[in-house]
Amino acid sequence: MGLCDGLSHCKLALAFAVLMDLLGGAALLIGVFARLEIKGQDFGDLLVYTGALFVLMSLAGWVLWYSGNIEGLTSKKELGHISSCRRPTRSQPQPQDPHLQEPPLSPEEDVMNTFHFISFHLCLSVLT
Repeated sequence: MGLCDGLSHCKLALAFAVLMDLLGGAALLIGVFARLEIKGQDFGDLLVYTGALFVLMSLAGWVLWYSGNIEGLTSKKELGHISSCRRPTRSQPQPQDPHLQEPPLSPEEDVMNTFHFISFHLCLSVLT
C-alpha cells in the first residue's frame, strides 16, 4: 500500500488543483493582510485578484479529478473501438420486435453518460 493508493485516478489533476488552491489562498491572504507598497503604488489588489483567479483555475482540476474518480465508469479496454458504439443510421434495418430494442435513454441519462465519457477520456489523455 503506497501513500497515494486511496487517491485512485487522475493524480495529476488533483496535484494541479491542490497547488492552485495553495497558491491562490496564499496570494489572497498576502494581498489582504500585507502592506505591499512600492514607490507609492499599492499591489495588494493585484494579489487579491490573482489569488481569486488561481482558486478559480483550481476548480477545473477538482472537476477533472472528481469526474475521473466516479465509480462505474468503463475502462479503456471495456469501451472498445468507437466504431462499435455507432448508432444505427436510416440505411440499417431496425429490429421489428419491440422486445429486441433497448429502451431509449432519458435526456438526463444521455447527458450524464456523455459527460462521464468525455471527462473519463480527458483524464486518461492527461495521464498518458
